[in-house]
Amino acid sequence: MNSEAPQCELCALRHDCPKSLLERPSVRAEPGQEARGRSWRKGALLARQGQRPASFLFVKCGLLLLRQLGPDGVERSIGVVGRGHLLGLQGFYGLPAGLSLRAVGPVAVCDIPFARLRLAPALAVQELLMRYNHRALGALARWGLIMRMPKLGQRMAAALLLLAEGQAPGLVELPNQSQMAELLGVTRESINRAYRVFESLGALRRPTRAMAELDQARLRRLLKRPPQELA
Repeated sequence: MNSEAPQCELCALRHDCPKSLLERPSVRAEPGQEARGRSWRKGALLARQGQRPASFLFVKCGLLLLRQLGPDGVERSIGVVGRGHLLGLQGFYGLPAGLSLRAVGPVAVCDIPFARLRLAPALAVQELLMRYNHRALGALARWGLIMRMPKLGQRMAAALLLLAEGQAPGLVELPNQSQMAELLGVTRESINRAYRVFESLGALRRPTRAMAELDQARLRRLLKRPPQELA
């Protein structure tokens, strides 16, 4: 994990960052209240379920697996979030994290101390946090809906479209096959077969195992009419 002073004026997401939206020029951060940039390598654990987050993490780039301990005592991936998401909301209210967060690939965030947002007007903070909470709940709900789709072809197309929404245009970062299999409730072999079918239909191209170019129009058609091989 690396840490550095964030270059806010150069950040492409500065207009969506809570620090930028609530910061008042007249208020100076005290020692310990400064935001900082942080980065993690692939596979790193950013937060653990049951532990209280120490600060907000605003995702600037990269994907994070949302993992939760089930009633059977097994931890499973239940969704993925990417840039523009604010993590650590439970900690702001003194609550433990309800999910663990693990980096799919390299991840960069802006680490914002809770005290920094408490310098802003309380009503503005509450409204902003409600917006981020709505975004997070919406992402989880959509991953839950994907799991209700009866055919693997539908689930794969919907998952790829959802992953593309949280990333910059161009190449889309993908969870590895084991992670995707867990997210979609199938085997790794089924995921590998689904990728081959989608590639043969021109819906995606994978220059590497971790990245893909997506034809979103074709994916939307496959969402409505999944290929017979993946029924």
